[in-house]
Amino acid sequence: MASSYSTIGRIELMATTEKIDIWGPIVNSNLQLLEAMIAGAETIATTSGTVVLTTNNGAADQARKAFVICTGALIGNLILEIPNLSKHYLIYNRTTNAFSVTVKTNSGSAITVPQGSAAIVACDANDVVSFFAPPVIPATGALANAIAFSNFPTGTQGDVLYHNGTLWAKLGAGASGQALITAGTGANPAWGNPSAVSTKNALINGAMMVSQRRGTSSVSGDDIYLTDRWIGLTEDPVLTGWAQELSDVPAGSYAALGAASTFTPSKIGVCQIIEQRNCAHLVGGDVVLSFKAKVTDDARFATMKAAILSWDGAADTVTSDIVSAWNGAGTTPTFAANWTLENAPADLNVTESWASYSVTANIDTPSTKNIAVFIWSDDHEISATFGVTDVQLEAGTSPTAFERVGIQSEIDRCQRYYVPVTPIGEGGYASAGGQTGRMTTGIQFPATMRATPTIAFSSQVYGNGSGLNATSATDRGFFANATASAAGSCYWTANYTADAEL
Repeated sequence: MASSYSTIGRIELMATTEKIDIWGPIVNSNLQLLEAMIAGAETIATTSGTVVLTTNNGAADQARKAFVICTGALIGNLILEIPNLSKHYLIYNRTTNAFSVTVKTNSGSAITVPQGSAAIVACDANDVVSFFAPPVIPATGALANAIAFSNFPTGTQGDVLYHNGTLWAKLGAGASGQALITAGTGANPAWGNPSAVSTKNALINGAMMVSQRRGTSSVSGDDIYLTDRWIGLTEDPVLTGWAQELSDVPAGSYAALGAASTFTPSKIGVCQIIEQRNCAHLVGGDVVLSFKAKVTDDARFATMKAAILSWDGAADTVTSDIVSAWNGAGTTPTFAANWTLENAPADLNVTESWASYSVTANIDTPSTKNIAVFIWSDDHEISATFGVTDVQLEAGTSPTAFERVGIQSEIDRCQRYYVPVTPIGEGGYASAGGQTGRMTTGIQFPATMRATPTIAFSSQVYGNGSGLNATSATDRGFFANATASAAGSCYWTANYTADAEL
């Protein structure tokens, strides 16, 4: 009977009565092969590719060795392929350059041995290769986990580590008060102004929850504010109606903004213009606009489109009526001077059920100061209604889940631009008519406003006084004054609004 060989070690197994007088050299050879399995070392010197460890029955090979050392200046990733047999190895990755060394069987998944580290790996004979002991740095014994991978950068207090797609890198400490801005998969982080990154959504009131001017009442008009921060634009301001909708909304949403052309076909849309300080971090990069929308009758809506526009005029001094000419049915409008389309609008095929839609753009217009989003229909029939909500503009090329903001926080953000009808009043005593300063009170806005607002009074009531006016107005508040008309007690009450919209 001829000799056979063991499965794992490929050691020669002599049959009974075989190899008489020549068995000694075979035993010696087997002992040397066993020695290699226990303590033998194999050096793999290469620059990239897949190296399959050799296997030989009863003779020296690479796969039998206990210790495998990988060396070389890599120009690509290196795959070390071991037999699908029950065995463990000590793998030492002594390669250089920013590429990986992985260990696997022919059909199994790979594990990575970090550069500069040694690790015990084991195969279970079922195409599974696992760490039998974690990778360590041989010179120090320190663990070499993923963070220690590949020429791990030295640093100082305040530095931040990130992966640049190839290896771990260092972002030097930012200035005091800065925040870390991430741009999603495929981009490196950077330090930025926290006022621009407090939320990933650059839009305010994207969920349409705040409607300080209108409540749920319907309103008609063109270039008018609807739910807070959202402007209604239409070809026919008389026959277009807008309203906050609280009943027909997507699951998980509180409100939507509805638009309807009631008697004649009319091109209609909603727009939000973003303050420069809230969109500066988006300029020069990729952005994605996402939202939920539906129409009441998709047979009546031939188109629904969405656009991202940039403004290259004076910062925050924008043309709010962004449409210069609506053009023909199904044709993208002509936009006002200094507004530039950053994407190519196309019909989104909005249906009669709430669904999510998105468009992308790169804000590459030189000297961009402000960004606007515009969602509209330029071809529909009469008595057609569309709704939109959960609108989000963020950095990147793929939309993420809509970021919900608490109602009080959303109101505070809206009141940076508009303070609704608010009652105020003051009383005093005058020794004679015509005296000022006897009925003066300081009014603080509920939130710091974008700029010094336009203040308007209504429903004034006087007792022995007249001439209510606002003085010393700033973005934080103003003085409200009235003049006494006669000697004696005097007072006034009124409502005020403050408008600092773009």
